[in-house]
Amino acid sequence: MDILLCPNCRSFLVTEKNAMICNQCNHEYPVHDDIGILVPNANEHLKYIQSKIDGKTKDWYVSNQIESYDKGSYRHHILKRIQFVKSIIESHMKGNNQLENILDLGCGDGANLRWLSKYTPNLWATDYNLDRLEKASKLVQQLGVNVKLYLADIRCLPFANESFDIVFFNHVIEHLDDDFLALQNIYRTLKNKGLLILGTPNEGALAWRFAYAVEPRVKKRTDHLNFYTAKSISALAQKAGFKVKQIEFMGWGLPVWSIDPLIRKYKIMDDIFEFVGKKIAKNQATSLYIMLEK
Repeated sequence: MDILLCPNCRSFLVTEKNAMICNQCNHEYPVHDDIGILVPNANEHLKYIQSKIDGKTKDWYVSNQIESYDKGSYRHHILKRIQFVKSIIESHMKGNNQLENILDLGCGDGANLRWLSKYTPNLWATDYNLDRLEKASKLVQQLGVNVKLYLADIRCLPFANESFDIVFFNHVIEHLDDDFLALQNIYRTLKNKGLLILGTPNEGALAWRFAYAVEPRVKKRTDHLNFYTAKSISALAQKAGFKVKQIEFMGWGLPVWSIDPLIRKYKIMDDIFEFVGKKIAKNQATSLYIMLEK
């Protein structure tokens, strides 16, 4: 599985006990609890993340994602998202038992690694937050799942060209200051006919622009930089070279942030919103999933 590259010079890496070393520029990357720190400047990167943890968007960096997935107010919606993504992966597999390589890009605490692992013997996962990667490492060890975990910067992904059959990029791109560069990097690392499953909030839609206008303090806590519609994210992906295969609108709710989770924590209410929303307000869904082919 010789696909790891030096983020600085893009030559292949040699793995040693406590470090990964570039065989060309000799740059040494530390390994922390079996997590390779594959960013150009580890100290600078870790200081930056600590500054975010110390800032007003702290929850985005330290909150318990597993608990949110499994017990949070939007757990019923998240389960619908997972079931949908599973169906897309299984369709893409075309009857094969497993795929060679899958990347969970922005894996967070590892919530999705729990089910992605069944689709490949080589599951790779990256995040830019070491705290979350440590949580993900503990989780996969408890589950006995083999996952290759790395701290990485999406602007210089440490993977060779055409490495992955599928990249799962779930609710990350809205946080990035260079979303186009991110998509270009993913395009490079996907195999020909490989699939990018891109999930993002539909916050450019009128309903959710209204929600932020009503409660602007929520926007300040999200750490979101980009607010997409299906049209805008599709155009960006096509500019990066992708072919749009499918757009899925998912999740509908009341566009008032303080009230919506109180209602949708009940499965029957989440199901009602889903049924009615699909019928009368498709473009005002809370989430988008875009299937993109190289």
